[in-house]
Amino acid sequence: MDRERLKEVHQTDLTESKVNEDFVDWLKTKAPTWLLVFLVAVCVYLGLVRFKQHRSDYRSEAWAEFSAAELPGTFDDIANEYGDVGELALLARLEAADTLMRSVQNGLVLGVTPPAPPGPGQPPTAVPADSILAAEQRTEYLDRAEGFYDQVLATGDEPEMTVYVVGAMTGKAAIAECRGDAGQAIEWYGKAEQRAEATYPGLAETARRRAADAERNSRAVAFPTNAEAGARRASAEKLTPIEIDEALKPFLLPDEEDAEQPGTSG
Repeated sequence: MDRERLKEVHQTDLTESKVNEDFVDWLKTKAPTWLLVFLVAVCVYLGLVRFKQHRSDYRSEAWAEFSAAELPGTFDDIANEYGDVGELALLARLEAADTLMRSVQNGLVLGVTPPAPPGPGQPPTAVPADSILAAEQRTEYLDRAEGFYDQVLATGDEPEMTVYVVGAMTGKAAIAECRGDAGQAIEWYGKAEQRAEATYPGLAETARRRAADAERNSRAVAFPTNAEAGARRASAEKLTPIEIDEALKPFLLPDEEDAEQPGTSG
């Protein structure tokens, strides 16, 4: 009985020893390979996490710079630097062109804020002479804005680009209006209407209405200078007073009693 028991214990020891030897052999031969595979997998995972975080930070930085930009040159730099961030480049170039167009419409150089409207009985705020847009600067602004719109139009004919392309087309039409070319403005409004008709009927309707007003908007409005206005007033004929018949005066002129303000009795 004891011999059988000893035999079983010996057999168990041999089995455990064999398992330990196999495990040690596995550690010596295959464990380094599997450990290396595991480490590579961990590194790849951490790299993907880091890449996604970097892309997220990169996109946030791009949109933050876009929100803080004010001048066309800054918008152009953002479009060139962050061109791989969605449609940010298109938005930046459209905003650059629109900023130039607002300066043309206000008649002020870039960076100058239009003065607030005067209050009742107050004179208008004077604008410094160096803030007023000169004719050469106006031409330059229109040319630069047209260049930005052309860059947007060169993006392609994909349906998802319709909003940006229509914005550039209407911008080109506005430039034509500023140059006094009503025919070209109507042509660009027609292209914008055709492009937006299927997917954005509201934009198409807006382009249609603007095309109807293009002829009027293309006419230049000239205001006389102070010297011209003074010369016109000096050369104008003086008005002859109207003589009122004595019989009509009681009906046309108030009596002195009626003109008196009612008082309060103490």
